[in-house]
Amino acid sequence: MIYSTKKVAPPGTYKCTSCGYELKQDDEGNILPCPKCENLKWEKLI
Repeated sequence: MIYSTKKVAPPGTYKCTSCGYELKQDDEGNILPCPKCENLKWEKLI
């Protein structure tokens, strides 16, 4: 599933759809833009 920044997303591991940077989110909340490439979309891995 793809999530956009500034949208509430469940806890889990996300991968940037542009550069592949992985981000672990421990709590439900907003996902910020990718710190590596500033992309706004994330794919939920786990």
